[in-house]
Amino acid sequence: MGPYTRKSRSLKLEVLPADVRQALQEHQDEYNLGPILDDYLECIETVSVKRKKGLFKGPGDQQVTSYAILTPTWLVYAAKGDSGFVSVLSVPLVEAVAEDYAQSPYYAKIQDTGFFITGVFTGRVGMHGNERITIFLPLGEERDAKYFGEALMYGISSSRR
Repeated sequence: MGPYTRKSRSLKLEVLPADVRQALQEHQDEYNLGPILDDYLECIETVSVKRKKGLFKGPGDQQVTSYAILTPTWLVYAAKGDSGFVSVLSVPLVEAVAEDYAQSPYYAKIQDTGFFITGVFTGRVGMHGNERITIFLPLGEERDAKYFGEALMYGISSSRR
């Protein structure tokens, strides 16, 4: 059992919270990405709630809500923790590599659900510039999450044809 309880659901971009929609727009503008979200294929929201261990929950956000948006050419990821700050990252599918966490060696130690995404991300992740990094895209175990994972894998493989 992982450190978080996760619940995922598909939704439309139009119903995302206003602060998340604003952060997505600012990200597109700041990195001159153009209207990459206009023709999105899938959007999923995952709410991750930290499990209590012992008497204390431990450091870090107790709840993180993340949004993954798949377009024909991009994966866009936004996350919002307890502070309310929304961070946004994006990666062209042609540059992305996805690995199902359940198939990774880490799963034997900590059972969780989601994907490792490796690529050169647009956004401020430790200011790595053009360096390839890996992020964890959390997903629940619901049907919507499984469908998003399949669409993600298909989108990445299709981008290389």
